Amino acid sequence: MNILKKQVNYPDSFLHLLAIACTTLAVGLFLPSDWHWINLPFHASLETAGAVIAILVGSLVILFGSHQGELLLPVAFPMGLFAMGIFDGLHAETPPGHLFVWLHSLATFVGGIFFATILFPVGRKTAKENKFLVPLAAFISILISTWSILDPSMVPVMLANGHFTLLAKLLNITGGLLFAFAAIRLNLLYKERGERHLQIFAILCVLFSGAGLLFDISDIWTMAWWWWHLVRVGAYILSAVIMIERFKVADYAAERRFRLVVEAAPNAMIMVNNDKKISLVNPAAEKLFGYSHAELVNQELEMLIPLRFRSNHPEQVRQFFHKPTTRALGVGRDLYGQRKDGKEIPIEIGLNPLVTEEGLFVLASIIDISERKKIELMKNEFISTVSHELRAPLTSIMGSLGLMAGNAAGELPEKAKPLVQIALSNSERLIRLINDILDIEKIESGKMDFNLRATDLVSLVKQSVTVNETYSQQYGIRLEMAPSAECGIVNIEPDRIIQVITNLISNAVKFSPKNEGVTISVKKNADKIRVQIKDHGPGIPLEFKTRIFGKFAQADSSDARQRGGTGLGLNICKAIIEKHGGEINYEPVPEGGTVFFFELPLMQNDGN
Repeated sequence: MNILKKQVNYPDSFLHLLAIACTTLAVGLFLPSDWHWINLPFHASLETAGAVIAILVGSLVILFGSHQGELLLPVAFPMGLFAMGIFDGLHAETPPGHLFVWLHSLATFVGGIFFATILFPVGRKTAKENKFLVPLAAFISILISTWSILDPSMVPVMLANGHFTLLAKLLNITGGLLFAFAAIRLNLLYKERGERHLQIFAILCVLFSGAGLLFDISDIWTMAWWWWHLVRVGAYILSAVIMIERFKVADYAAERRFRLVVEAAPNAMIMVNNDKKISLVNPAAEKLFGYSHAELVNQELEMLIPLRFRSNHPEQVRQFFHKPTTRALGVGRDLYGQRKDGKEIPIEIGLNPLVTEEGLFVLASIIDISERKKIELMKNEFISTVSHELRAPLTSIMGSLGLMAGNAAGELPEKAKPLVQIALSNSERLIRLINDILDIEKIESGKMDFNLRATDLVSLVKQSVTVNETYSQQYGIRLEMAPSAECGIVNIEPDRIIQVITNLISNAVKFSPKNEGVTISVKKNADKIRVQIKDHGPGIPLEFKTRIFGKFAQADSSDARQRGGTGLGLNICKAIIEKHGGEINYEPVPEGGTVFFFELPLMQNDGN
């Protein structure tokens, strides 16, 4: 992104600017009054140019209001400029006469009124805050000028014996005074706010004021008359130049702030341009990857990608640039970067596309998660070791307790029976917890094998419902198979998908009121197939929504302990479904309860 190397240095003092404006206007006082030059084409060109520039500058002021936060200019500016542009534009196309002078005098008078609204709160608000005022000012100007052109009888006498009438002079002098008041107020606002463009517009008002006041000492076609025409057009041109320059300066300031924010960020930040090259890096990125600023800027992004991923990376970047979307940190698969010394580092990347006039840029926020990975590995190894060491003795204990509960060692005393049953139940719960932990450890380490094969998911769901009917009857819950798709072939490992369905049915049964039903259905949707399990339970608290698929997640842990459950089931389900290229989620039911569902991609006719 381009940075302006140089800014326009305006004079620091308002008095300096005022002196320049007054000197320019004073020239008109000493011009000979007996010199006349009648040139309608030149006059028309001059006034047309001024009108176009006035409307252009007014449009720029409105544009700044929506584009540049620091250039929210008062609505008085575009109101006055649009009015003057409309009157002057029609004046340029009018032959000399009363209407000719009337339209020009209205440009000064009405423009002065609108600029003078800066004296009041309504005029100091922005065009964004008062959206109707600029269209209203333009409408009033068009209405008056159109009415004057269509009905010349309403136009007052503006010329008498080649001289301007008192009314013509009063309109211009009043407009000139209003511009003078606006200039004073704008300079005071500049001193309060320190916004340079307010001071510049104050000088423009001085020029417009002088042009209106000079009208009183001039006659049509004299040198003074031409002079204040030139002053006004010069003011229009100056305003256009200043507004464009202020626009560039504002862009520079905004970009500079953006760069300062990026450079001060504690995370590594890298910006990639439309050519897929690095255009900006911050010190944190230089430190993370071990390169200097000069070694990174204008280089291909692949230099930071490990060799084993580089062949696929350009296509992934191309697809992202084709459909750019914001991606938060921590979203997506495990990613790795490569340092200058060749060492790979695990990272998380957040992507933020930025659309600019120079094309699409992508800002990447990068976090080194090496320490986090080490801690997770230590934790997983510890859990895995403990789980393996516990499972064998627990299995033996549970088997022995089962034999005792079945009177294999003789009839137990009545007081001992409930104690043995409690011990057996807790042993079973511990075994389930250990099995769940081992499943998670296998999935996260990539050690869980998935033997995928083409399977009819509808038949698999029906099979799971049949298997779980006995379990649901213990809770007094009916399992109901809703009308579903006839067939849906998916590429899955059936045992793992049965594990998911069983877990979702189990949860629905445990949390449904007695004598209610749990409804299971299978629906096709384009190239996907969805399995839904609907219950009539208490629902899921809103504050628990973001954690429901996390490890050891339980909305009400005390309730979950009473019903049985480790808080790992949904986390395992999510991992299994995502390994199959699917998605799992839930939706609240308006009349009460919850619908859990997962979607898997259907196999196509060609086997893909």
